[in-house]
Amino acid sequence: MFGQCPWLNEADGDQLAPDLAFSHFAKLLGPARRVYEVGSGKGALIAWLAGKGFDCVGTEISSERGAPHVSDTPNLQWHTTDGVNLTDHEAPGSFDAVLSVQVIEHLHPDDLVRHFATAAGLLKPGGRYVLATPHRLSGPADLSAVVRSRAQRLLPSEGV
Repeated sequence: MFGQCPWLNEADGDQLAPDLAFSHFAKLLGPARRVYEVGSGKGALIAWLAGKGFDCVGTEISSERGAPHVSDTPNLQWHTTDGVNLTDHEAPGSFDAVLSVQVIEHLHPDDLVRHFATAAGLLKPGGRYVLATPHRLSGPADLSAVVRSRAQRLLPSEGV
């Protein structure tokens, strides 16, 4: 269903300076060096981590999301994945940490157990799974702003 979604890039944008927006993730990762991010969007967080010396793999469900935006980033590989069957896309036990930031709410409820199981399967012994979900302090938690913006461009006279 979401094999291609170029319109999604139009709404993305980090409003905070990267160090301010992401430094807490480096703290949460602790001693981790090899990091896998599920649903990296345009790659802002995973590129920032790669710039801080982490060995990173960023992922997204469609190829136009992150790869074009972070292709020149050292320490960063980009892979396409469904976000659920993670061990089908990467070698089990090959990461110190798995990040899921503002992603879990996009998965179907029936896929959550599989997501958590395969995320755990990617981790080395003692690895960390870091999860962040939308909350009232993090801004819009749905696609309404994207849909509204797109609809206004397509139907400006309608006043959507």
